Amino acid sequence: MKTIFKTALLICAFFVGIQTIAGQQTVSSASKNLLEDGGVSNNAMWRLNCGTNSDTGVKPDNCISIDPSEGKKAKGSILLVGNSGREWRSMRYTKSIPVEPGKKYHISGWVKTENISKKSRIYLDFNVKIKDENGKPGEYIAKELFPKTNEMAFDKVKGTHDWTLIECTYIIPETAYFIVNFRLRYDPVIDDSESSKVWFDDFSIEEII
Repeated sequence: MKTIFKTALLICAFFVGIQTIAGQQTVSSASKNLLEDGGVSNNAMWRLNCGTNSDTGVKPDNCISIDPSEGKKAKGSILLVGNSGREWRSMRYTKSIPVEPGKKYHISGWVKTENISKKSRIYLDFNVKIKDENGKPGEYIAKELFPKTNEMAFDKVKGTHDWTLIECTYIIPETAYFIVNFRLRYDPVIDDSESSKVWFDDFSIEEII
């Protein structure tokens, strides 16, 4: 099974703003965003989750919210707030995203940060749902196939930064047919507090023609 996935390629890149490179494949204007709520207008499609506070042993009731006052194109974005108890926070898109085996997809989103420690981790990751050689369905964490490179790590937005584009290109493995557990995550360290904030907005998964 491992040899099947060695043929898949994940290339993640960090761009400030939108850049055009001569000869580079681009998303066709005919391509549509496969995320039904990439602009986070309907939080029912996004599931909140967070870890247990390392000091109190308690999982907070409301670790993430929709901020109606901030947004990239329009008001409204996902807000993840830091804490000194090192509770991780994430927001996961709840619908499976249909894709075609062997085809290339452009995955992108925007992030804005405020007072983020250099040791904190901010990233986007996902799994792929597959069928094996016997047609049996399964699910694989992409990072097991592509160690560390599956995550669109937002290392260059530590500290305080205005809206910054993060994007990558992903070739779907030959046995995969869905991207699942498309997730945004913030892992704060002890240096972060309630004044540390991360906003996510305007996500897109589009086929590259």
